[in-house]
Amino acid sequence: MNITDIALKVINTPHYLYEEYILEWQINKIKTFGIKGENIHFSLMANNNVHLLKILKNKGLGVYTSSLPELQIALKTGFANTQIIFCSSNLKSAEIEKVIEINPIIIADSYNQLIKYLQNNKLQQIGIRISFDSEFYKTYGALDIQRQGLSEEQLPSAIDLCWSKKVKVVGIHSYLGTNISDIEFYKAGISRLLKCTSSIDGIDFIDLSGGFGLDYSKENSNFDISEIVRFFEDECTKYPQLLSSLELKVEPGRFIIGPAGKLICSVTEVIEKDDKIFIGVDANLSNFPRPYIYKDYHLITVCDREVRHDKILSGVYIAGNTAKSDDFLAQNIEFPDVREGDRLCIHYAGAYCYSMSSNFCAQLRPAEYLVTEKDELVKIREEETLDSLLRTQNL
Repeated sequence: MNITDIALKVINTPHYLYEEYILEWQINKIKTFGIKGENIHFSLMANNNVHLLKILKNKGLGVYTSSLPELQIALKTGFANTQIIFCSSNLKSAEIEKVIEINPIIIADSYNQLIKYLQNNKLQQIGIRISFDSEFYKTYGALDIQRQGLSEEQLPSAIDLCWSKKVKVVGIHSYLGTNISDIEFYKAGISRLLKCTSSIDGIDFIDLSGGFGLDYSKENSNFDISEIVRFFEDECTKYPQLLSSLELKVEPGRFIIGPAGKLICSVTEVIEKDDKIFIGVDANLSNFPRPYIYKDYHLITVCDREVRHDKILSGVYIAGNTAKSDDFLAQNIEFPDVREGDRLCIHYAGAYCYSMSSNFCAQLRPAEYLVTEKDELVKIREEETLDSLLRTQNL
């Protein structure tokens, strides 16, 4: 089914639209690169819609969860605890007890947190998150202030502490950064992780946390994971003691779900002012927050076939429908001549879009739809209503 036909089937805008075949295509890319499904842990931070998670589960993937509610969503979706990685910051003691009771693949986020985990005598194994020195991240343009993870200097002491408690260290995890496309950055991270790992007997995995990069400005954005896998395999040969057991885990939320999602919105007005053209739409920074938060603008195309694509306008700003002065979905772009009522398609909206949406300006979150592999259009989340928004306010 053509995306234009699908978008026009749904009367109300804005709405999110996911395509199952693209989701499967992205998953198969990673598997083809040589990473087994059970070592691909989709990050619920990117998108936690249960219907989409069930597709990933049926494809043999695991998940990464960064909060207790995410962990509980993964369990309700049907993931086994052994398929779930859990790593979260600044946990309460009661949360730590609950996590140990559920018994996923637990990753300690700090030295203090590790101590708290080890106080529970039910704990049998644990992974450790580490971060590198700030110069490492600066070199590749990543966020150089790393609040999460133990330092490399703390790792030997942490391992000794685990051994003293008879708790096995099963993996080393590191959040390298998000939406980074520099292959050399990941290679450098793998080298550092393997060096840290080489002294740990019986370790099962290293985990490259963080989302692989996408170019949101064009269609068919790609990232060559195969080069990372080959480098990991080559680097492992330097540590023969690791070859028989060590596996590479990844947590690609953005890479998997980003291209599969789109936000469909409608043009509400077109204004010419100060040599600029402002195209107003019925979406905004509340229900589509990525451009506002990251200043990272997405590819936007026109759904309607009758739009005159031969007339391209310059100096176009796509503006959201809140009163926030900098509510822009795109700025200073070239765009086809559109009119009120035309529908626009915002691409790569599957990750960190609905999951980061809010009720700012009392905006209601839109519905979500899925186009199945059988070309069926299914509503997978109801749109919010004023009643549902007010229900929690004890009126």
